[in-house]
Parts: sequence; structure tokens; C-alpha cells
Amino acid sequence: MSYKLPDEKDLEAMIGIVGKEYATNNKAITASYLSKSVMGLESQIPDIVVRPKYVEEIRKILIYCSQEKIAVSPFWIEIVVN
Repeated sequence: MSYKLPDEKDLEAMIGIVGKEYATNNKAITASYLSKSVMGLESQIPDIVVRPKYVEEIRKILIYCSQEKIAVSPFWIEIVVN
């Protein structure tokens, strides 16, 4: 299966789902989301970073990306405050 690279239209769609503060293609920010390589696969800087807050936002993001054939790589970090 071939995937398309997200463009400005796709970024605007993500902003429409999560808000301007939670979706970006700013290279300084996307570079900070570079993950470690896994199973011999080389990791890449993401084209867009989207930070959903709610399950409904995640659902909308996945539906949109599936329809537009945009690859999704989940990234999760837990912050525990005692």
C-alpha cells in the first residue's frame, strides 16, 4: 500500500479536529517527536504532529487519515505527577 505525504490541507483538517495549539508541521517541534528506531527500521521526523486530548478526536484523526491514505504513527508519553 502506498501512502501520501500530508500537505497543508491535511494540516488544516487536523487543526479543525484538535485546534491550532495541538497540530503543527513546525520542523523544530516535529523533530522533537523523533522516536528511536525499532526492529531495524530507521525512524523519521514526522511531517505533522497532532496531539489529541479526547477519544473522539483520535477517532476523527484515524478516520480522516484512513480516507486520505496518510500513515499514522502513534506516539505516547505518560507524565505522572505525585
